[in-house]
Amino acid sequence: MGLPPLNTGDVITASLIKNTSMSKSRVYWLLLLSLSLVPLGAFAIATQNKGVAPPMAGPQDSLRNNIAGLTYAIESGRFHGKRLAGLYKFRGILRSDMMELESALVDLAKAIALESKNPENYLQLATVLYRLRRDDEALSALAKAERLSPRSSMLYMQRGYLHYYRQQYQAALKDFESAWRLNVKDAYALLWIFIAAEKERGQGRQALEKKRSDAMLDEWPGELIKLYKGDLSATQFESNLRQTQPSPWQVCEARFYLGQYYALHGERDAALQQFQLAHAMQQVEFTEHHLAKRELAAWVGGL
Repeated sequence: MGLPPLNTGDVITASLIKNTSMSKSRVYWLLLLSLSLVPLGAFAIATQNKGVAPPMAGPQDSLRNNIAGLTYAIESGRFHGKRLAGLYKFRGILRSDMMELESALVDLAKAIALESKNPENYLQLATVLYRLRRDDEALSALAKAERLSPRSSMLYMQRGYLHYYRQQYQAALKDFESAWRLNVKDAYALLWIFIAAEKERGQGRQALEKKRSDAMLDEWPGELIKLYKGDLSATQFESNLRQTQPSPWQVCEARFYLGQYYALHGERDAALQQFQLAHAMQQVEFTEHHLAKRELAAWVGGL
């Protein structure tokens, strides 16, 4: 089945990605279109009659079809410069989510060679290097991204994780606070401000109380903020979670942050169980899967 007919110059804007009812593969496709500036019609021309499934076709587990479509577009010779860089970048992202990390590095290196002034390329490179535990190189990639675009909340969140897992809690807290200032609606930044402040000086709740946030606490992950602030017990949180029929990625996040909650309260066995549950969800495209893996490696080794 071919792509819907659109003019070659048509580009779907990034705002459409906010439609959370879309499948993951369709979101990837829209990201490709909007951020790499590759027209939908042009991709359709490049892949038609080649037996390549369009990226919007198929469920979440069809990432290989998406990679095949990107590969054909890359090899078609129709794209150059930043458009070709965008194709390499998004193939690298998909390969990273398939845990084909070395191949992802190759793609991102090609994206950077074609478009060295795009900070997003270095942010994605840092993500892959982080997953490979090549933390010094990840920090170097983030430093390059920061020089190009110092007002990126994603940059500071990523660097905060790196500092945190080096037990550099003050530096991590500074980065999480920088991320929050750039996006005061980011509940995840608030969670990490609490965690880092609690680790650094035992004042997680005080750190949150000083933040006037626009985060929507009635939406996910607002329940986690309520848990950390003491407005919910762990039992109430688990009960509420079951009632909402969460998606797998929400379960992964819930288990990871519940593990952090127990760890901060000195409940080692309960924390370890939650980290194991988070990792077992195998939501490899989500940060919390990899953070749970780090926690387990630190606690029990072998991951």
